[in-house]
Amino acid sequence: MEDNNTIIFRMGEETGIVIEKTKEQFKHSLFKEQYKQAFSLIDGILSRTSKARTSDEIDENISNVIAFCGDRGEGKTSALETVRGILFDEDIFREAKDAELFPKEIKKLNSNSFKVLKLIDPAFFDHKHNLLELLLGQMYSEVKLHNAIMAKTGECDELCSSGELVKHKNLVKYFQKVRTSLAIINKASEKNAYDNLEEIDELAAGIELKENLRCLLKLYADYFHKDRVLICIDDLDLNISEGYLMCEEIRKYLSLPDVCIVLMAIKVNQMVEVVQSYLRNQLTSIIKGQVIIDMSTKYVAKLLPESNRILMPSGEEIVERPLQLAWEKDKKEYPPVKEVVVQYIYNKTGYIFINGRSISPIVPTNLRAVRHLIGMLSAMPNAKDKNHRDNLKNKEDFKTYFYTSWKNNMSDRGNLVFVDTLSINEDVVSINKTVVNHLKGIILPHNESKQDNIEIEDSVLKDILNPLNAMQNISLGDVFYVMNYVENISTSTENKLLVFFLRAYYSMKLYDMYNFISESEKNLFPDAANGIAIYRYDTQLQKRNLVQRLVNGSYFSYTAGSLIPSDKRLIPRDKRVVNGKELVKLFKNLKPSSKKEHLICEFFALTTSYPAYAWQGIDYDRKLTSRSYFDSFSESNQFVVFDALSIFYNIINIKQTYQRWNDIYNIGRKDTEKRDFFEDSLNNKNSLLYAMLKICEEKHNWSPKTELDEKLHYFISEAIIRISEVQLAILDNLVNTRNQSKTGGNLYSLQNAYQNIRNIGIQLYPNREGADIYEMRFWFLEPIIQYLSDKKRIEDDDFNKIFQLEVTKKSIIKSLETTLGGTILGLNATSSVNGKELKERISQLKDADLLDEIDWDSIFKDEENYTRQNVIDI
Repeated sequence: MEDNNTIIFRMGEETGIVIEKTKEQFKHSLFKEQYKQAFSLIDGILSRTSKARTSDEIDENISNVIAFCGDRGEGKTSALETVRGILFDEDIFREAKDAELFPKEIKKLNSNSFKVLKLIDPAFFDHKHNLLELLLGQMYSEVKLHNAIMAKTGECDELCSSGELVKHKNLVKYFQKVRTSLAIINKASEKNAYDNLEEIDELAAGIELKENLRCLLKLYADYFHKDRVLICIDDLDLNISEGYLMCEEIRKYLSLPDVCIVLMAIKVNQMVEVVQSYLRNQLTSIIKGQVIIDMSTKYVAKLLPESNRILMPSGEEIVERPLQLAWEKDKKEYPPVKEVVVQYIYNKTGYIFINGRSISPIVPTNLRAVRHLIGMLSAMPNAKDKNHRDNLKNKEDFKTYFYTSWKNNMSDRGNLVFVDTLSINEDVVSINKTVVNHLKGIILPHNESKQDNIEIEDSVLKDILNPLNAMQNISLGDVFYVMNYVENISTSTENKLLVFFLRAYYSMKLYDMYNFISESEKNLFPDAANGIAIYRYDTQLQKRNLVQRLVNGSYFSYTAGSLIPSDKRLIPRDKRVVNGKELVKLFKNLKPSSKKEHLICEFFALTTSYPAYAWQGIDYDRKLTSRSYFDSFSESNQFVVFDALSIFYNIINIKQTYQRWNDIYNIGRKDTEKRDFFEDSLNNKNSLLYAMLKICEEKHNWSPKTELDEKLHYFISEAIIRISEVQLAILDNLVNTRNQSKTGGNLYSLQNAYQNIRNIGIQLYPNREGADIYEMRFWFLEPIIQYLSDKKRIEDDDFNKIFQLEVTKKSIIKSLETTLGGTILGLNATSSVNGKELKERISQLKDADLLDEIDWDSIFKDEENYTRQNVIDI
């Protein structure tokens, strides 16, 4: 069961002030230590200002101002009101005593110590109504109410006794004296000039006011048979215009520790700013700059000493405490606040947030915000497993909360507009470019004298940020790459919150689109032939599902060689150009009975991104209007880009991934004999696809009658990345394990990398009572890992012929010819080109020893220009 460290939330407490009144509430109060500190300070003041003899003098330098200090929403007012209630009500005082809120060394404090006044709200103060006037009015109303109640209950004899009448007359007399002194002071302050006699009157009134207030407060407490008066003031710092003047009234007239204690709730930093504002307005022509800041800080420090400040619990402390939701069934153990929040979000919306390396920023570190979020979520019905459309209302309500709360975190106008733009953007194609453009403004801030004034050495980043890039060629991997860069270079809290906002935004987008495509085979494998579709940019989108359109080619952008150890020739294994000619040959000759060859073809179908135009052409040109990673492969593709992580994109539309190879697969077949690589793999018990679906069958225990679309639903639920933190975890995992094991060849290195990814897992909370805990883990990689780890294939010649592209002089010249012939420079054989530009390109090719065979200097000589034919002739 819960212990004394457990926070308990009750229905209805998510908004407004929470005043605790019972022993049980006090035992589990988040502010238990703050209450103890408050009572200890109060007792200390009482002890030091209580006269043992009438002749004893009271040290007025003792501060009688105590404050609960913290930020907005941290519970200052709730704590203040709770302490006020304990000192006001004898029954609640006993409950607090039973809960051991009073330190054992308490000497003077008891249930009869204070006449407790109502909470004073400074929001009602203006230049016509000051703190003392409101205090007087409140006190006088209490006296009238007290007398009226006594008369009504038949206690007139007591009220009319000689002793009580004397008390009442003296009390009224001092009410009049204080009011007269206030009137003189207020009248003088309204004049721009006054004569000497009026000056003397004001000085005398000020001196008299403090002494008259002392007598009034003493008589007032005695009239109610109490020892002293407790004055409670809330959020003094919120009154920007009058806050300083109220502080002055407390300092000059209420520093009376022998008759009253002032209890406050305040944000200290903001109070300092209020004082600064006043001093600037009054002293700008005399004192400027840092002097005013120092004066303000010292003023607040003197009014409110550090020793009298009660700090509210930090956000980190709040979210680490166990949380019991009183409206849920009792549990033996309660999770911390940070886990309850993400669990509730998942249970109600399906959106997944993770407390990973640090607490997820979706978890508020503010008590009021935590109560509000949990209260909002608790009012929602639990999300349903099957029909995701039934959960749309929950999702929309949560997204409204999310966008609104994150806008409140943004002080930069550009960020506010950006968040608004994304929240209403329904054009999937433009989202990634929009995000990259905004983040570029953070990486390369505008400078009037020089734009893009920061030199970017990262070639991948530089390519992504190119303003000429077409929006349809910016992938989700590109966005995440830029986000990671911003997160790593920026120390700005707002920028870090912006990056989290984007990760959460993409996670919700991915999850919503995943839900849509998983509803039916038609959504998962869209086919323009089944209906009429008009697309703004191109027809390539017609056979791509929604997740494909958002991911836009890749979940991952990275520097080749940074994730998996390179081979002995220092050629990257994670991303490289492989031998398309050999792969095409294998597909052309593939027979249904060819087990080994079929597995090789499947592996490369799952791990290739797009055709390459040259042997060194790993990166596609983002400035092109087409999407090379959407193209089907053809017999002319001599080079193909292998990307170990492209499997995560290719798996989104597994059918189309396999069918990209159908043109080659059907070379030599008549129309009546044409076959489908996807269907053949689906029905081949020796295929990787069959094995991947088999794992899902075993894991989900589906029946023999389960339809293909349902099987594929389970399959993509295991395979598709729909949480941005998972994308980050995969990269972190590969980078951190890259050099942990000694490489043992191509297949071993790839197998080891996939095994490290396979080890990543996320356990999700059950979204209903009795449901099993669902674990997200990339089970579908198991057949790939088994295939790569088969010792018989370690020296697989057919595999290595494709994976280990042999670079020859002929292939280099062919590559240069292709590159210079149209894809980059757009030249024919006799056109002259800029030698400097080509020399820079050629310098990138000189890593291979065989390139030294070419006499590059004889090509360039001292000439600035030369023809492509010069190169080919060599």
